[in-house]
Amino acid sequence: MTLEKKVLMKYFWLLLFGGVIALTTVAAELVITSFNPNGELTWTNSVSNATYRVEWAGSATGPWTNFDALTNLTLLSATNNSVTLKVPMFYRVVWSDAPAYAGTYELREYDLEGSLVVTGRLYLSGTGASFRGTKDLRPVGNYSTNDIGPQLGAGTVGGAFGGSYPYMTLGLDPGFNDNNVNLSGYLVGNTYLGSWAWTMFTAIPLAQGTFTATKLNEAGSLTPPDPVATWDYEVVWPAALLAKGQLTFATGTNPVAGSWLFNPWDSSLPTEHLLGQGSFTNAIISGNSISISLPSAGGTFTLAGQMSGEFYAGFCEWTGVAGPGKGRFIAKRRISP
Repeated sequence: MTLEKKVLMKYFWLLLFGGVIALTTVAAELVITSFNPNGELTWTNSVSNATYRVEWAGSATGPWTNFDALTNLTLLSATNNSVTLKVPMFYRVVWSDAPAYAGTYELREYDLEGSLVVTGRLYLSGTGASFRGTKDLRPVGNYSTNDIGPQLGAGTVGGAFGGSYPYMTLGLDPGFNDNNVNLSGYLVGNTYLGSWAWTMFTAIPLAQGTFTATKLNEAGSLTPPDPVATWDYEVVWPAALLAKGQLTFATGTNPVAGSWLFNPWDSSLPTEHLLGQGSFTNAIISGNSISISLPSAGGTFTLAGQMSGEFYAGFCEWTGVAGPGKGRFIAKRRISP
């Protein structure tokens, strides 16, 4: 996956006026600092060991082209005495070996009732399993630090990514271990989703909920999902919903059909998760999102999340006699021997 830093400069304007433009991108600390009249493009990055690619376009909206694809400028055939074509006038720098988590995210946090409590942006960068970044977060409505913990405003963040699953944790106030708001969840494609919790001194959250963070400037960069397979499924949050099992998608076009099989993590413990087995014929694919509605006694049980490559992650929600609830699930494609 590449991370595209879309800083655009019009070369013709620079040649005319001899100006130097320094722009900061909204992405993760990759900055074009100058493009002078001699055609010298300069940029900086917080990461010192990275690979880049410079691309060009004839308009600010693209399409963007590699310089090794300049066939329309190396062999021209004309039938008129007046010829017009697009030439390189806009440039951008692509960080071609950026880690999966690097980028700018639009963050939305919700409380357990589903109300939006925090919005803002995260800027993440790094070269390994541990990463750093910055935040710019604001409350929604009358929510304050007293309600949702020390996460608002601008500041630094830090976290870790990786393992057998695309699991990512992020501390929104990493200078404190005993008074922090932490995000934990899965990065699937261009979406980081999971649960957040404000803890102080003990592991019992003072406030918690769910979140979704979508990477900006990455629309259309993912291959459409191929769900046809059996997926090993598990729910790890909250404790009242712990379950495991499998999802099988039999078809890959709307409406998607398949089957499900869910068991409790521990048969001696109660769970509010849907249990048993059955089939569905109503799953819907929209981009990289897949939603499934499953029959449940006295209520509904739905799965909705993002699918990319070998992972499908999102949220399960249910209604019924026990009341409404919401949990976080992850499913991994089962590789046939």
